[in-house]
Amino acid sequence: MRFSEGTPEPVHLLYSAHSIPERYVTEGDPFPEQTRRSVDLINEKLGNACPSTLAFQSKVGPVKWIGPSTQDTVKEMGRKRIGKVLTVPVSFVSDHIETLQEIDIAYRDLALQSGIGEFHRADSLNLHPKFIDALANIACRTGKFW
Repeated sequence: MRFSEGTPEPVHLLYSAHSIPERYVTEGDPFPEQTRRSVDLINEKLGNACPSTLAFQSKVGPVKWIGPSTQDTVKEMGRKRIGKVLTVPVSFVSDHIETLQEIDIAYRDLALQSGIGEFHRADSLNLHPKFIDALANIACRTGKFW
């Protein structure tokens, strides 16, 4: 994935996490704060070089979910004339329906319709050897598999 070098504007990082019902947060679920902290740590590691936004996707059912929604955020980025967006599926570690269809197809189409010139997604960890090693180390440390 490469962004054009024609315009000097920075790439805007759109972190997209899975949404959860607001009731869970009210009952003490730390997921939104943990996700915000992860985004902050990633941005720090990148030297805070790019503007960024955290949004939430994959809402299902009639209950109220945490936001802002990734869909609404993409539309707003288009209204703001943000030209280059890299979506980082921050709470998704492997490719599946929410990365391959929701981000790669639905949100990309929405981005282009909204006026965003370039819209890409960061690769998922999938079978990256370091990720698999980390999972194996975590599993072994628990001692519950022996």
